[in-house]
Amino acid sequence: MVGDNDYGKMLRARYLFRIVPMLNPDGVIKGNYRFSGYGCDLNRKWKSCKEAYQPEIFYMRELIRKENVERKVKMYIDIHGHSRKKNVFFYGCCDPNLNNINLNTGAATTNASQAKEFPFLMEKIHDAFKYSYCSFNVQKEKDGTARVSMWKELKIDHVYTLESTFCGPENGGNYL
Repeated sequence: MVGDNDYGKMLRARYLFRIVPMLNPDGVIKGNYRFSGYGCDLNRKWKSCKEAYQPEIFYMRELIRKENVERKVKMYIDIHGHSRKKNVFFYGCCDPNLNNINLNTGAATTNASQAKEFPFLMEKIHDAFKYSYCSFNVQKEKDGTARVSMWKELKIDHVYTLESTFCGPENGGNYL
């Protein structure tokens, strides 16, 4: 879809894509998908990580901070597997009380509507993605997650956790 065609070339000319395949190889090799090799839930340490104890999170957070200073980070997506819900969906962040200006039209839009646009479009292009499964609430107990931490600290408007089921899509089809 975004290979060597004109659309792919335009995206790469406008945006820098950073793809990090896995932050938790030490935990995964021991059979964990949430916990590090030291038994720490890395996705709850983004707000308070320490270089000595969670270096993988510490250095990723520093890279994102630096990138956000050099050029505004437009979107951050943290990819996870979900053990209970089926399909593919997003957890996002929004504050319905914040207003932004749409740069194309000059009209006021809410932060909530902006945060929901990308997940809404995802459902239109893939059967396994379910917008109705998405949630955009910011709960206090999620403050230490990458999603909430990057949204609050760096003011990135489009911050998501992409959840993909361990169980397969509801319709029994394939993801691709």
